[in-house]
Amino acid sequence: MSNYRLLRSQKNQIFDALKSMKVNHFDFDVEDTTNKFKLTHKDTGHFLEITYDVPAWHYRIDFSPADGKWNDQAFKDSWPEVLSIASSWSQFLADEISEPDYWNSINMESVTLTTVSSGGNNVFSDQEKIGIKAKLNQIESFLMQNYNLGDQDKKLISDKLDRLEQLAETAGRSDWLHTAVGVVFTIIVGVGLAPTQAKELAQFAAKLFSQIFGGSLPLLP
Repeated sequence: MSNYRLLRSQKNQIFDALKSMKVNHFDFDVEDTTNKFKLTHKDTGHFLEITYDVPAWHYRIDFSPADGKWNDQAFKDSWPEVLSIASSWSQFLADEISEPDYWNSINMESVTLTTVSSGGNNVFSDQEKIGIKAKLNQIESFLMQNYNLGDQDKKLISDKLDRLEQLAETAGRSDWLHTAVGVVFTIIVGVGLAPTQAKELAQFAAKLFSQIFGGSLPLLP
């Protein structure tokens, strides 16, 4: 026997393990070749790689994330043992991708503020203030319509956006943007948005803010 490939039934068992963790299968690149089956999570680079070492007659499993560390490796002789590791990896992955990326959010804020700093800190015109109010209303509507929010979450959002509207009356442009990006981050954390939801909100808000500043801001990744 010179080569080996996973059976369809075996690959389906891994599919089911991910499904049980509510991990989206469309988020993966799949490599299925002789002696190797590999799943790579597109957004994070985490992976499960199963190779079959023909001379040694055993499976080698490389996977990321692992229990409390970025990656790990195991060698197993039977498929049930491999599936057990794949199931554990599914849980590790689900836990990891459900974590909000707070540090990346802070970095996105820094990039945004650096980009707009060259625009100065002049106060907004009356017309711009009207536009800001409209954009903040759009952000509030976006949150209310797309996410299942409790009364306390709705109040937090309303209070924070009202404060931004009031701040636009007196604050300079870069000062206001600094606060606005911080408010978006506060809302993400305060209402407990999932990573995908946080990314959606950040991109939506960045698009609106860029319109306020004449399209000078990059969309947040």
